Amino acid sequence: MAKRKTPQTPKEDFEVWEFDLEPQERKVKIGGEDYILKEASEDAACKWRNQTLAGARMADGKLVGMGNVSDGEPLLVSLCLWKATGKKDNVSPAVVRAWPSRVVKKLFAWIEEVSDLAEDKETAKNEQSDTPDS
Repeated sequence: MAKRKTPQTPKEDFEVWEFDLEPQERKVKIGGEDYILKEASEDAACKWRNQTLAGARMADGKLVGMGNVSDGEPLLVSLCLWKATGKKDNVSPAVVRAWPSRVVKKLFAWIEEVSDLAEDKETAKNEQSDTPDS
């Protein structure tokens, strides 16, 4: 009778993952005013993903196009940008939309990087490129 092998559990399964729940922050100055840019919370990330996917156009169960995708960047920036007044006072999307695109893009790129959201964006791009042109 053959001896049965017991499955080996990878050593990494026994390592403890420890997370610091304080979001990463960066001080920014825009138009002479002080702000705090914060890492996206899961709530902000969900709202951003939902906004981005809200413009998905489907046909026969397949993604055939995207609309209003650009609305996601100012939304995420507004959810992660706070006035440096000490109050829980984030900046409205309307204010963010009034700023030059170069400013919003730089703020968005930082949030995307520290919040590990670039993978979500890449996945959405790949899904869209896998669909036939409409």
